[in-house]
Amino acid sequence: MEDLNYFRDRLDKIDEQLICLFEERMEISIKIGQYKEKNNLPIFDEKREKLVIEKGKSRLNNKTLEELLEKFLIHLMNLSKDVQK
Repeated sequence: MEDLNYFRDRLDKIDEQLICLFEERMEISIKIGQYKEKNNLPIFDEKREKLVIEKGKSRLNNKTLEELLEKFLIHLMNLSKDVQK
């Protein structure tokens, strides 16, 4: 059986990837915010957010994680809206 350090090392590698993806997402969110401002569009798009959540849930292999994924995506989208302001 693997030890605790093994699992922590795996988490560290996943976190590294997540941070890179997070940074990329925020950079794109800033560009979306600029587009929305230029085109007088609201930052909040309820239909889009619902679509993101539903697509995310459909991609899950472990459906018992749906509620947690929804919370994660809502928080992530809220951070994206923060950088768009």
